Parts: sequence; structure tokens; C-alpha cells
Amino acid sequence: MTSKGFSYKHERIVLGQLMIDRTFWNKYSEALQAVNFESVDHKKIYAVIESLYKHNRSADALSVSDKSKYEIHGPELSYLVSIVEAARSPEVAKEALGNLLTVPA
Repeated sequence: MTSKGFSYKHERIVLGQLMIDRTFWNKYSEALQAVNFESVDHKKIYAVIESLYKHNRSADALSVSDKSKYEIHGPELSYLVSIVEAARSPEVAKEALGNLLTVPA
């Protein structure tokens, strides 16, 4: 598998949408994995979001911040809020998601 191409901006949009919209998670979680993210920090953030949703908990910026402090010494809340602000709409996030998913080599 090869990546379609790294885009820090696209990663932020997808993570932000995941934090504000559980239906986006429900719809795309089977296709998306931590390995789809190039940024190490974004992989960690995704893993926290995934863990929260799998335990039927909210994955908003505050919840992700709280959980990541103890598990991965993760990013500050202000960074997570900036990621949420990057998510403009489900349509934009879906397009960004398409840039993160892998395709057969």
C-alpha cells in the first residue's frame, strides 16, 4: 500500500471533523486507521479519538486532551481546538479523508 500523499492540512481537517461529528466517525472509521496519518502527533491524536469512540465516550477536544495527557503526554488543549477549527464541514472533511486513505501500489 502507498499513501496518496502527505498533507498536514488534510490530517488536521479529518481529525477536527472526527472530534466534532461522531457520525463522521461512524461512517468512515472502518476505512481510516492511524497509519493513514504521517504526522506522529496526528497518529497519537487519532488513536485517542478511536479509543474514546470505541468506549462509547465523547471525543471532543477537551475529552481528547484529558485522555491524551495521561496516555501519550499529548498535545495541549489549544492545539486540539485549532484542529477542530480546521474542520469546516463534513464535505470538506470527506474530501480531505480521500487524500489520507491508501490505495493499492
